[in-house]
Amino acid sequence: MRIEEKRDLAEISELSLSEQGFDQTTAYFNDHFGFRGSLIFLNNYLDLKIFKISPNPQVVMGKDDWMYYAPSYESNRFAVGQSEVESIAKKIYDFQKAVEADGKKFVFVLAPNKESIYSEYLREELFGKNNYSVIMNALKQHEVNTFDALDVLQKAKMKGDFVYSKNDTHWTRYGLLLAINEMLKVFGRTEIVFTGLEDTKRIGDLSLLIGFDNFETVPQPVIDDKSVVKTDRVLIFHDSFFDNEMYFTLLFDNFKKIHWAAGNIRQEYDELKRDYDVVILEIAERDFVKLDF
Repeated sequence: MRIEEKRDLAEISELSLSEQGFDQTTAYFNDHFGFRGSLIFLNNYLDLKIFKISPNPQVVMGKDDWMYYAPSYESNRFAVGQSEVESIAKKIYDFQKAVEADGKKFVFVLAPNKESIYSEYLREELFGKNNYSVIMNALKQHEVNTFDALDVLQKAKMKGDFVYSKNDTHWTRYGLLLAINEMLKVFGRTEIVFTGLEDTKRIGDLSLLIGFDNFETVPQPVIDDKSVVKTDRVLIFHDSFFDNEMYFTLLFDNFKKIHWAAGNIRQEYDELKRDYDVVILEIAERDFVKLDF
């Protein structure tokens, strides 16, 4: 059992009879009383198993114990605005042209929301279920160097392979590899060869958010390391979908990762561009409308 509260538990700096000291003592007791973790676990278990509701507002429960990340889920509740999407696609294209003018390669990666792949396990219909297609159409209209990850992942799903985790908001390592192989094609690299899939157990981030060590079995590619030639110096603007570095370490001579929201993308690029030959910009579908330069 593990309770992942995403916050620091209260501590007492010093004992005091003041009002502030009393408040600190109360907060400390509330966070540290005996059997606290067990009682939280029991409450979460009853909510989840008996009432079929999420004990954490960050997690949305679907059918058959599928879980969804609330901010991602909310982003698909409504259709995106066409003009807003067009404006962002144009900014991406302008950035691409600047990168290419410097003699470098550029690729944009749009990671689909879990809801866009596994909508059949949702408990309600989402009006923004076609948001991914709307965004991709705008990117194609503006000739952005990209690929349709949704199409690639759906084809693998139809074969019976899990490309997203049941208890996690992200794609599996297999889903990640499929996306990376398509990305490599965009800038002329040979894809990673894998000889098959093996089952591996993992605990999803959504499972931790509701306080359960729920292991699930997901596919992991068996990589033929000898087939990969390490090359390229790559600057990667990314989010959590590209947090796993195992494939980047295998592929690239040198790479630097920067979260796209950590600063100004164009400014970061201008400061670092001398050291890199390829620029990748990856963002999840749920955050596309937040992208700015």
